[in-house]
Amino acid sequence: MAINKIQHHLFAKRTDNNVIHLKEGQIVKGKIIKLYSDHRAEIRIGTTTLIAQLETSLSVGNSYYFQVQEKHDQIYLQVVQGDRYNGSPTIHSLMKQLQIKETSMSTMLIDKLITNGVPFNRTQIVQALQLLQSSSQTQREAAMDVLQRMIETKLPITHSVFQAISSLEKNDFTTTMTSLYTALQLSATPLNESEQTLLQLLRSFIQRPDSGNVEYTQMLLDKIKNNESVFNMFRLLGLFDATLDHDEVIIRLQQYIETKSIQHYPLQQVTSEAQLQQITSQAKIDMKQLLLSESKLISAVLKAISIYHPIQTASLNQNEFHSFIQLIQKEVMPLLPLQTQQSFLNILNPLTVNNQASILPSIQAFTNPEVYSTLSTVTTNFSAAPIHELPTLAIQQQLVAHITNYMQTIGLTMEHEISQAIQSGQEDLQSLQTKTMKSILLQMLQQGGFHQEQVQQLLHFINGTQLQSLTETNQMYQAQLLIPGNKFELNQDIWLQFESKKTPDKTIDTDYCRIIFVLDLKRLQETIVDMQIQKRIITVSIFNDLVTGVENMDRLYSDMKKNLENLDYQLSTIQWKPLSDNNEVTPSSTIHKKDNHQQEGFDFRI
Repeated sequence: MAINKIQHHLFAKRTDNNVIHLKEGQIVKGKIIKLYSDHRAEIRIGTTTLIAQLETSLSVGNSYYFQVQEKHDQIYLQVVQGDRYNGSPTIHSLMKQLQIKETSMSTMLIDKLITNGVPFNRTQIVQALQLLQSSSQTQREAAMDVLQRMIETKLPITHSVFQAISSLEKNDFTTTMTSLYTALQLSATPLNESEQTLLQLLRSFIQRPDSGNVEYTQMLLDKIKNNESVFNMFRLLGLFDATLDHDEVIIRLQQYIETKSIQHYPLQQVTSEAQLQQITSQAKIDMKQLLLSESKLISAVLKAISIYHPIQTASLNQNEFHSFIQLIQKEVMPLLPLQTQQSFLNILNPLTVNNQASILPSIQAFTNPEVYSTLSTVTTNFSAAPIHELPTLAIQQQLVAHITNYMQTIGLTMEHEISQAIQSGQEDLQSLQTKTMKSILLQMLQQGGFHQEQVQQLLHFINGTQLQSLTETNQMYQAQLLIPGNKFELNQDIWLQFESKKTPDKTIDTDYCRIIFVLDLKRLQETIVDMQIQKRIITVSIFNDLVTGVENMDRLYSDMKKNLENLDYQLSTIQWKPLSDNNEVTPSSTIHKKDNHQQEGFDFRI
């Protein structure tokens, strides 16, 4: 079962048993299960069973369409269709009563909502049909699924919300971010400041944990992409083969980053990651020496170019060219690190008066202030230590840090923070509006330009994530998050669902919670971890088709039990179950009417 299918399965089961909030004007279908004395009946709406006070005659075993009405703070279900004598409700007569034109599309939509027990009203149907009309024939079924979700979660039935929820169905977060990241990387025009910031934010989520070489290579690629002088300096530092031109190096670097295969790195003599680590470490040492000699280098090169200025148009004669080379060797070469000297000599030695123009890119690199600024950035912001020597956090802390950073970075709470800032009288809203991925995407859309399609897709996805992130009822909190999984070397993103009862003061009840992780692990592949907490007693169910347990399970259980006891929780059981037979991983739910005030002896009047 694919991860996206597992998520759909979980959501579908969730909505089957979802909290029903009946509101004025909604249509529901109910079946009479049993009649009691005192004009009461047991009625089933979807999977919900409740007791109703009858004010009209109904027959056991028959189904009826009801329209929700409120009178004197009580909920009434008025029979709007269904023969009270033989009970034969039809969608045709219901649509006629609702004054909705009967088409194959409208019939399918209403039948889908009724079959799945989703309350709806006429306005929602009309708005939903307008959106369905704009969907292609091949996308109609998927569009109906999205519209059902929007109706049952009480979202506005608008085009923008529809696009946002649809994006969650079609893609995962990492794929959507990677699409925009690749487009920015391959941009034919230099990136502005906002685009460069966005590129860095995207990279932080889509990059997998790699050796320091890959991360360093990514930085080199960013620096040389639109700057020939920086490229030429890095080549002199021995980071790239001198035989490869700018475009060839960019292609090889991208291949190395994507494949993690050392054979793609643009240096022939490199055969291992350790060897590349040595070369990059030496290059960073040489960069520091160049920075110390910056003013002298600029002065010496400018002097040579000034005296032999025809070099700029490649028009030196034989004697002038010979003197120019001698001056370079005498005044510039001694200022260079040994590796750079050797690389420079490899350029100088084959030079003749006929190909004198080929030295211009190299000598001009020494006079470009942006080159030295780049060298300073590289040596300052990137440690020479191998990745395995860097301190690492425990996996629990890594996950919490990743989720926190993710929520802040993409702008999951951006609108709330801006609203709070306005209410508190904060005047400087610029920082709040520009520090998140969402705010940058909005700015890029307003400015127009390239990559609009990818920008819009990612913005839709973030909006959809926001809309689905938190559901609150009178008794429950439910949160859903789709979290980029590359940081933990997962095959797909992490899908997390959290549920909790509310305490009397409207906070999370840590005694009654449920957390579901839907994962696609590197080796175990599709896995669901379902943790339930009841009265601080924890049961864990792990669903996987490849394994039925792990070695040293007793020891693992003992460690978990001890650690949880330190937090005042008790571990009950850890169970392994096959995923393919999973019919159990469905969040708990409670059915309540709109105002949450039970009438004594019955739930509704009919």
